[in-house]
Amino acid sequence: MKKPFSLSANERIKSKKTMDTLFRHGKAFFVYPYRVVFLFENHIYTNNFESCAQMGITVPKRFFKKAHDRNKLKRLSKETYRIEKYNWRNWLQANNLYIKVLFIYNTPKVHTWHELQTPFVHIGERLKSLAENTSKI
Repeated sequence: MKKPFSLSANERIKSKKTMDTLFRHGKAFFVYPYRVVFLFENHIYTNNFESCAQMGITVPKRFFKKAHDRNKLKRLSKETYRIEKYNWRNWLQANNLYIKVLFIYNTPKVHTWHELQTPFVHIGERLKSLAENTSKI
């Protein structure tokens, strides 16, 4: 049985093809410090612990030249997403939606884990409103 707060390998975007699809057909918005690129897909869930999202996080080299800085920000962002995605699961499953989302860290300032929690809450609210608007169409 899958743990609810885990972030398994099948929940991460790894393929270049998926990234290309996101950038070609996905929509984007900005919530400081992230640019969020996302794509909703229809999906029928068979159990409660089935993955509801795939995610990726990038930190550009132009802001952080040292790899340990980029890796630290990616770790903090993944941890914040891992906790917040549990709140997204209910409305994704209720609307039979599956989301592919890419978070692009878009500022030269290094934020702490506590400072990154608020943007992920706002991102979740924005995605929820966008999902409701697309389902009405």
